[in-house]
Amino acid sequence: MPEKKPHYTSVSSVTSFTGGPPANWYAKVEREAYERLRNDFNEGRIEVLPSHLGDANDIMNHSKMVGRIFHGSVRAELDPSFDVTTDKEYVEAVAFLGGPGSPGVMEAVSCLDRWQHWWTPVFNKHIEVEKVLESDELMLQGRCDCLIRGEAEDNVLYDWKTSDTCYTNDYLEVCAYAGLLAKQGVIVAKANIVRVPKAVVGSIQVITLTTEQLVHGWGIFRVLLNAKRAFDEYEKILKGGAGK
Repeated sequence: MPEKKPHYTSVSSVTSFTGGPPANWYAKVEREAYERLRNDFNEGRIEVLPSHLGDANDIMNHSKMVGRIFHGSVRAELDPSFDVTTDKEYVEAVAFLGGPGSPGVMEAVSCLDRWQHWWTPVFNKHIEVEKVLESDELMLQGRCDCLIRGEAEDNVLYDWKTSDTCYTNDYLEVCAYAGLLAKQGVIVAKANIVRVPKAVVGSIQVITLTTEQLVHGWGIFRVLLNAKRAFDEYEKILKGGAGK
């Protein structure tokens, strides 16, 4: 994600507010439990660290890093000026997974190979990748994976996913990007969520959202944005910091 401006809300924090993928939510709970137990272990309050909680933590981070490598690789394919080997997130993800030849990195390579076989080069179009979108009015910021610019009716938004399925927050995310683009005077004709599974067996899935669906989703996102900010303010009150 781009560096978030002070007091700006990120699109991902709002979509995560919906609960996100159930499996990731459970993994998050286990990860937080693991972190607390690890601190207890390191500080001598307990003698044995349950290994299964560590495994849950590793599985979630593994999936996240595979996605980072895939996204960086696709960006390099679409933007010749982008050197993925100097990208901090990409380099850290490769190191986390165990180096260039590790199984995790090869998962990302497999995803990239599928994407390359699926993607049809777009000629005479302007392609923008990892485009930062902001609204000073809404104090909202996000970063879309790919925008193909053409005539007004030809603007197409793409979002790459390496998850096993698509969830509500995935749809809301692209709707938010389309809404932010509209704030900038760019009307998106449609958005494609492109799911590239990490599993050996499985084909690319493309879910297309029409302008009507994007407008509807943007309205839902705006409601959630207000709800999240109200909840954040409530948490500040509980902590004695309201209005700060």
